[in-house]
Amino acid sequence: MIFDFQDFPSGSNIDCDICIVGAGAAGIALALELAKTSLDIVLLESGGRFSESDTQALYDSEIIGLTHLGIHQGRHRILGGSTVRWSGQSLPLEPIDFERRDWVPFSGWPLSRQELDPFYRQAEAVMHLGNYEYGQDAWQRLGLNPPKFEPDKIGTLVSKYTYKSNFFETYRQKLQQSPGLRVLQHANAVQLVTNPIGTKIEEVQIRTLTGKTGTVRAATTIVCCGGIESARLLLVSNQVCPTGLGNQHDLVGRFFQDHVDCYSAEIVTKKPRQLQRLYSWHRRRDAYYYPKIPLAEAVQREKQVLNVIGDLFFQPSQDDGLRVLLGLLGKEPSLETARRSQLKSLLRDLPYLAFNAYQYGVLRHNPVYTRSRILLRCHSEQSPDPTSRITLSAEKDALGIPKAQLDWQLTDNCRESIYEFTKTVAGEFLRLGLGEVKVFDWVSKAEEQWTENIWDTYHHMGTTRMADNPTMGVVDRNCQVHGVEGLYVVSSSVFPTSGSSNPTLTILALAIRLADRLKSLQSR
Repeated sequence: MIFDFQDFPSGSNIDCDICIVGAGAAGIALALELAKTSLDIVLLESGGRFSESDTQALYDSEIIGLTHLGIHQGRHRILGGSTVRWSGQSLPLEPIDFERRDWVPFSGWPLSRQELDPFYRQAEAVMHLGNYEYGQDAWQRLGLNPPKFEPDKIGTLVSKYTYKSNFFETYRQKLQQSPGLRVLQHANAVQLVTNPIGTKIEEVQIRTLTGKTGTVRAATTIVCCGGIESARLLLVSNQVCPTGLGNQHDLVGRFFQDHVDCYSAEIVTKKPRQLQRLYSWHRRRDAYYYPKIPLAEAVQREKQVLNVIGDLFFQPSQDDGLRVLLGLLGKEPSLETARRSQLKSLLRDLPYLAFNAYQYGVLRHNPVYTRSRILLRCHSEQSPDPTSRITLSAEKDALGIPKAQLDWQLTDNCRESIYEFTKTVAGEFLRLGLGEVKVFDWVSKAEEQWTENIWDTYHHMGTTRMADNPTMGVVDRNCQVHGVEGLYVVSSSVFPTSGSSNPTLTILALAIRLADRLKSLQSR
């Protein structure tokens, strides 16, 4: 059932077996998995069914480091969390991402890719994706042959996008009808309360913006609030432990990471339609498929660089016939109404428009622009850095809770990795006759201003990192906060490193893995 905590009397005490904080992808997946048991589950969500400006304002934060748009634009306090706005991209981390790499300080997960693989497959089902295909098998499904890159230089990955990206809309009926599950909207978690010595979770204090208070008492509490808010909640929970829960070694909030995006080069080619045919979107019954250009593991090891993956961005010219047509159809709102000169473009490109209709309607391939600039877009891992961090601001939000303060930092090995990736792609494109890759100056030159050419991707990771040793991480391999019995964090905040894959599929795999563990503990 879904309830509104604003309808409860102030001072309400709610008892349950497991309390989950945050109804985004992780929280909803966990709640529905655990609801299959006899356990009594309460799922707390700050927002409601629709976006509310006063609730969203609770995410207002202070930025003291590099510019970071995602801290405000990439988080949503609403049932469904950030899945109400995300694109639904799915790609598992690569095996090397879990390894300790000598050239990447603070790298290494306490888990391997092999341990997580069974849960990745279950996570795919949660996302309503098809078969577990992301490599050569995905290319075969598309009926395409990737370029014959040297396998020790460029890989053959394909990411997938679910058609059912909004988790609340997808699972609303199950959330309403699961007998052992109560969803409380407008229930802001403001404090995690432990026993007097801080070794066991006892309750979650909740509050509405209208001033109502309450308590959820549970032996197990799972924080699923994202890469920033999860750390913030642990830090503000300082009634017993002055520095916050799980923060005995000053690690909560540190190692903040995001994926770094940029355009690193322009590709000049005589084969633009071939490249678009290979590296544009492809519709299939189960998902959208989007071929990628990943840096091979061998190059990462040899050159001692981070994991970088790329794709091709096709920027159509103003007079491209397809762009004009999409503008007239209202599919490209930024395009002005077509003028006479642009109508000439439609007539000029009419054969290609007919070809596109066949491509899209029959073959289910994305339309192809006939005149476009081709850019190499990079998506890079960030090296874990303890000085890149979330702390508490002196300013407080409407609930009286200190706001998050972000000091996002990058090291030069990120630029070096992007440069090595771009050089590798350039060499392979030249060898195969696919085109000339013209590397932008900022990529090849070690200048302080290089960070002006990159942007964040709304992937907030690392702030409650996972490690077997409490001096190296906030949670253990099972996502339990070190030293606090019954308190767990399931979020991209537990990622020790980020790889170059979008995080949600891995978050879901960790959530399902924890649900399995809690179910097995119940059955003992």
